[in-house]
Amino acid sequence: MPQTTKSRGALKEALAFLWCLLPAAAGLLLIRLSRLSPAATEAVYSRRVFPVVSAVLSVPARFLPFSFVAVLIWSIPPLAVFLLALPLVQMRRTRDKRRFLLRYSKGILLIPVLIFFVFAISCAPNFARLTFAEQSGLAIRPSTAKELASLCYELIGRTNEARAAVQEENGVFAAGEDFRTLSQASLGAFNALEADYPFLRRVAVAPKAMLGSEALSYLEVTGFYSCFTSEPNVNVHMPDLELPFTMCHELAHTSGMMREDEANFIGYLACERSELASMRYSGLICALNYSMGQLYAASPALYWELRNLYSEGVERDLADSNAYWEPYSKTVSTQVYSAVNDAMLKLNDQTDGRRSYGRMVDLLLADYRARHGLA
Repeated sequence: MPQTTKSRGALKEALAFLWCLLPAAAGLLLIRLSRLSPAATEAVYSRRVFPVVSAVLSVPARFLPFSFVAVLIWSIPPLAVFLLALPLVQMRRTRDKRRFLLRYSKGILLIPVLIFFVFAISCAPNFARLTFAEQSGLAIRPSTAKELASLCYELIGRTNEARAAVQEENGVFAAGEDFRTLSQASLGAFNALEADYPFLRRVAVAPKAMLGSEALSYLEVTGFYSCFTSEPNVNVHMPDLELPFTMCHELAHTSGMMREDEANFIGYLACERSELASMRYSGLICALNYSMGQLYAASPALYWELRNLYSEGVERDLADSNAYWEPYSKTVSTQVYSAVNDAMLKLNDQTDGRRSYGRMVDLLLADYRARHGLA
């Protein structure tokens, strides 16, 4: 074979691999552009493009009573075995093994490239949209330990009161409603927020129970939003205490609010306004946990002073939750996922990594000041 023919063939093969990478380059460009102007991203992508893309991707999830993404996830192992076994079988039947391997490699390369591309067009720019505080008018500013203690004191009183109104089983909180009732109630409570916060897009898909939920517990994951199916999923193996709050948190992501601190605060708002006592209690105790955690970091003395005000029921619920999560927190899978999740948050411009979850307290403080007429 002439040298020029070989060179053309090599060039053609190299171009073919570059074409496979084109969707990834387009996705990266979209993400970069979204970070140039939050206002433009909000107006163009979050308000116009995202609702259309999300509606298209959510079509299967709307008609399935179970989690569609769970089916996709649990099909990965057999699919991986098939993709690994396929070349071994076909290699025996082909003469040009080099060409076959090149084509097979391009096909394998396209899988992560297309996954990244779908992520880029289906939700990634929402990490760079205007913040909840900017759109709601809440004033975020540094707060003193005394202000934080005042917030915690109020939350303790409301949480103790809410605990007295819920059901319990074996001495700990138990949701009096089945999963479907909670799921539909969380959807209704979240969508009702649109009246006060018009920028929160209404959601059509209610939270789904994740098949094999205990696997999520090994990762210390209470729930997740699937941008590939526009579907909120929750861990139903964990205690009821965190379930309603997690539902509303994942609905916030489904609506396009991707920052974790904002999804936490929005989840709390939805729970707070629910007609179900179990949802109100779940939202309050999660808000209390985040706030008290920040108070401990700021002033351990104030923390322990207020910690003694918890009701016996609240104490039992927290002890039960800690006892559930404690064995899972020591697994290698949890540590690996924690590192990956931290990296993903930072890549999406949440520079605090997992610590960004705690910034929910800034929003709680801003809301507290607004409700009490404080500067």
